[in-house]
Amino acid sequence: MIIVDNKQIEALEARQLAEEQALQEPPPTYASLQHATSSSQTLSGPGENPTNYLSVTRVHESVRESITIDPTLYVPAFLLPPLSPDETPTERRHLRFESTHGSISANVKIAPCFGNERCKVRMFMRSTHGGISARIQGKEPRHPFQLIAHSANGNIALRLPRSFQGP
Repeated sequence: MIIVDNKQIEALEARQLAEEQALQEPPPTYASLQHATSSSQTLSGPGENPTNYLSVTRVHESVRESITIDPTLYVPAFLLPPLSPDETPTERRHLRFESTHGSISANVKIAPCFGNERCKVRMFMRSTHGGISARIQGKEPRHPFQLIAHSANGNIALRLPRSFQGP
């Protein structure tokens, strides 16, 4: 008799879902790959790899991340984090940091936009028992961004670019 725990079942289901979606979804075009590569090369320095649709959730541990967000990077559907109840597929958050009983410290660089490809970078940070410290950077012309930060029992400190203009 083979006893399978819930984690093994979830891993098997995730693998099957990924295989099904890989068969249904066409690969990205060469033009989109070349465009994403060119914008990444101009932004990243040594040791920096741009990302898109990053989600980090921790319990009893702090979130400390330094990342570069490039909203033009293609991410296959099966690699995307699940939507939260208040999200829609067209308004998916590019960055989500959540910590329960821990703080959040984030240094976020936003990729510059080229031509008419401006899209709003949506970021969400929530800590229930800790503070949030976020620094948003980006070379001009930068994609516009929306940052929602919520801390139930802690301070929120934001460092925004000088060129930032509110709504």
